[in-house]
Amino acid sequence: MHVPRFVLAVAPGIVLAACLMLAPSRVRAEPDGVVFHWSRDSTASACASPEAMTDEVARRLGASPFARDGSRSLEGFVERRDGAYRVRLVLRDAGGAVAWTRELASRDADCAAATQAAALAVAALLAPEVEAARLEPPDAADASDATDAAQGDGDAGVRTVVRAPIEPRDGAPETPKGAAAPTTLELLVVTGGGLLPSPSPGLDVGATRVLRGPLRLELGAMWLSSVRTESERFGFGLVAARVGLCGESASTRLSMALCARALVGVVHGTVYELSPSRPGERAWLGASFGPQIRVQIAGPLVASGGGGVVVNLLRYEFVNAVGGRDLVVFEQPILGVEARVGLGLAFP
Repeated sequence: MHVPRFVLAVAPGIVLAACLMLAPSRVRAEPDGVVFHWSRDSTASACASPEAMTDEVARRLGASPFARDGSRSLEGFVERRDGAYRVRLVLRDAGGAVAWTRELASRDADCAAATQAAALAVAALLAPEVEAARLEPPDAADASDATDAAQGDGDAGVRTVVRAPIEPRDGAPETPKGAAAPTTLELLVVTGGGLLPSPSPGLDVGATRVLRGPLRLELGAMWLSSVRTESERFGFGLVAARVGLCGESASTRLSMALCARALVGVVHGTVYELSPSRPGERAWLGASFGPQIRVQIAGPLVASGGGGVVVNLLRYEFVNAVGGRDLVVFEQPILGVEARVGLGLAFP
């Protein structure tokens, strides 16, 4: 099997970039208590109060994960900026250093989606600690102190951990409306037209990551299988890496985006009959523009599809010497098209 040198050159970089994008943002917290501070900007006065946020997190976990005198602190702040409600969450360790952070945004008219997304993120972060505390058998004195503190505590935004059983919930929680999964890894079947002598099928692997608000960064690689010319004497294939920027609009299970991508790769030519020609790999440069759509199927599994117009910026031309003169066997047109469909995994 012929593997183009370009693939060997760019594959390590693509794998490294995908690993960095998919690296988990959650940091395992130390087993000591967490003090929760929730505040609202004057532009977000309609958002949930500290008491409401604390109660919502406790409801999701079946017990409150917060303590009055914890050495760590979890800070949450919500504001309305650039037409969207924006939430920033920061967990600081005992020394004040940032151990975990998360930024969320929602363009809904009200603040419910943003605050629900924040409560879900906090619950997911602290769930292991609550479960571990629930499984530890407390002595009688600790259980009595915890119960008394929970009943007598009236401070806003502060709750003591109560070792209560977590109520079973049907199904996994869904991502709130307007809060798209930050990272998606996809494997797709792709078809390209106008890039090779005839339409060619292939594979596409990519990863996307939310940057800020509706913007997503996209990295990936595309391979189009070799197809022959009408004479069957020559064959051509294409391998390319891509980087793109997408503007995305997301709801609970559906997201739609418009993407612009830059593509860099090689077109490799193969000669099947002896002929004075120059086969091998030659650089190719292109740009594509088109829509992208994702639908959540179940859990982290998503279906993805899209396509677009491809502009061949650096056009490939294959010349064969016949009878003392040059004959153009294959030349890329200015415009081509691409279409892809496949499955992916979305990571919170």
